[in-house]
Amino acid sequence: MLELQPVFPLSWTLIAQMIELLPDGVMVVEQGMVLRANAAMEALSGYPSEALVGQPLTLLLPPEQRQRHQRHLQQYFVRPRSRAMGRVPELSLWHREGHG
Repeated sequence: MLELQPVFPLSWTLIAQMIELLPDGVMVVEQGMVLRANAAMEALSGYPSEALVGQPLTLLLPPEQRQRHQRHLQQYFVRPRSRAMGRVPELSLWHREGHG
């Protein structure tokens, strides 16, 4: 079997550095848990990135959207499929101080 090799391999360190430099708030999330958040996300959410790591993504959603989003995640984990992200209802970011 032919194994493809990347033209230039990206390490997690390089990817993390690239994410950190982005002007937009970005998080890396796996199974609904935050693995990494950049400085722009800190500014948007009010949470230091270290405080977000290991937390559920739903922490950053308004309380009225958390249950629905959690159900959607659970359904996705049971039956993963690709879908266009722009076709879902808009999500709002919930700030650490308790406002959207």
